Amino acid sequence: MRQFLKKIRADFILTSLLSILLGIAIMVWKENAMEAFVMFLAIIVICIGFVQIAGFILRPKDGGNMVALAAGILIMVVGMWAIFLPEQVLAWISVIFGVLLLVHSGRSLKEAFDMKKRRYNYWWVAVILSVIGILLGILLILNKMLVWNWIAVVIGIALIFNGVANLWVINRANKSEKQFTQNDVIDVDVREP
Repeated sequence: MRQFLKKIRADFILTSLLSILLGIAIMVWKENAMEAFVMFLAIIVICIGFVQIAGFILRPKDGGNMVALAAGILIMVVGMWAIFLPEQVLAWISVIFGVLLLVHSGRSLKEAFDMKKRRYNYWWVAVILSVIGILLGILLILNKMLVWNWIAVVIGIALIFNGVANLWVINRANKSEKQFTQNDVIDVDVREP
């Protein structure tokens, strides 16, 4: 049993160290890591498109489903686009988030001024929050890689944290096991006649 536990702990230590290294690599090579992530998603999308097209081809009796064929082709085209131009996919996602922020923050700004008309005391807080949202939206639209750089940092930090936390846990588990085996005392009830 101890050999088994040692083997599991060795695997746990190795995966923890790999988690730390992967986290550092993602943070250092942010753009490459995000492009690799897009490539991975693109491959999945292409497989989904292939399944849609195969479903159309494999149902010749009922003529297949033209919607499935069209969807499969469109999905595969999007996947191929992502494989050949991952930086454009990353850029468009940032623009979409930026536009959403602009729309929502613009609506919040209108609500803030409506709050002022209704004499709400803290309407100005809503104005400040709305303006910050608008500025962030503009920033996302103008700086397309900003989102992915921050996501890479968050993923990197999470992986490093995971690795360090796991190493600490395994270290404490080993220490507690040693203390337990050293203090292994036989508990005996003594009865007096």
